[in-house]
Amino acid sequence: MIKRRLSANYVYTGKVNEFFRNAIIELDENNRIIQVLPNADNRELAFTEFYNGILVPGFINVHSHLELSGLKNKMEKNTGLAGFFEQLNAKRAALITDASKNALQMAIEEMWRNGIVAVGDIVNTPDTLDVKKKFYAQLYFHNFVELIGFAASHADSVFNIGLELASKFAHFSNSSIVPHAVYSVSEALFELIFRHSSLSESILSIHHQESIHENLIIAQRAGLLAKVFNHRKYHLNDLPLSDTVSDFISHKISNQKLILVHNTFAGVCDLQGFNKQNTFLAICINSNLFIENEIPLIDQLYASGLPICLGTDSFASNDSLSILDEIKSIMYHFPEFDFSEVLSWATLNGAKALNIQNDYGTFEKGKKPGVNLIQNFDFKRKRVSNDSLVKRIA
Repeated sequence: MIKRRLSANYVYTGKVNEFFRNAIIELDENNRIIQVLPNADNRELAFTEFYNGILVPGFINVHSHLELSGLKNKMEKNTGLAGFFEQLNAKRAALITDASKNALQMAIEEMWRNGIVAVGDIVNTPDTLDVKKKFYAQLYFHNFVELIGFAASHADSVFNIGLELASKFAHFSNSSIVPHAVYSVSEALFELIFRHSSLSESILSIHHQESIHENLIIAQRAGLLAKVFNHRKYHLNDLPLSDTVSDFISHKISNQKLILVHNTFAGVCDLQGFNKQNTFLAICINSNLFIENEIPLIDQLYASGLPICLGTDSFASNDSLSILDEIKSIMYHFPEFDFSEVLSWATLNGAKALNIQNDYGTFEKGKKPGVNLIQNFDFKRKRVSNDSLVKRIA
């Protein structure tokens, strides 16, 4: 039974180059799509809600760190990744306060207001558990239980702690056990994670080529990251040894779904060894600008043939938790990309990365993707403008 009819100047379905002028979306009482009427003859159907702007599917945020929400406006910008880690270590005590817990709820509410319907969230502690339960009916969460462990002798205990944490989140949402990065996980712990992921067929997520110093620490135990970690007496000799972090990951993972996060310093050559069917590149451009004052070579990432999706990272490294703001930044720095292409990264590709494309990502019969209105759209150029805003409609 039709509950609502929604229309706008344009309806973008979430698929590349698929948009319709004055199309009508029919929803049932559960906001599930009954049909999308292209409406080429501009029919007027009873009870249609017409909006000035464009209608797009709900946004998918494949990479966030909600646990770090309490660090909003407390981190210095452009310190580089090593400096960012130093700041995090110095400020972690601030994350266990009541103010930090309130900030966590405000961060989730901001995501919801910004039209985000699904989130891939990195978890290191159970701190987000109770708040996520409150929003379970409104936001889909995939929890990436992230493990960090330099010493091979601690691999079993670190992995078992991760299993226990994953089981807590598994009661109400999907969870995966994942490595933080090649430079922060011993080879022994990697083996445990990869074996578990293969057996459970779970999604892997890993920070990848976020700093030019990643390859140095893996190949030569040198660079700024190595300097910081040596100062903390981490077991660098237990880390994997490889020419590049990309080579190590691509040789270890072939058939599992994999999200490579950030890719700030990745080029086409770095990505040649990855499976194009199962590997997704998560771009968090505003976080890259915040930390390194660098942007990913998105034209090269696109040329690799690997599907791109979008994330916001956290308030520790971003001024907002808005996928629309990420889209604006991408289109500012890479104006050659078509809006419908970048939108597909924020919708359909993100849904595929999180294995939720049967319900999210596009306006198609039977799906429940959410409906966003983008206002102040540049209709002449068919692009978002600096003044564009997003509003949840369903």
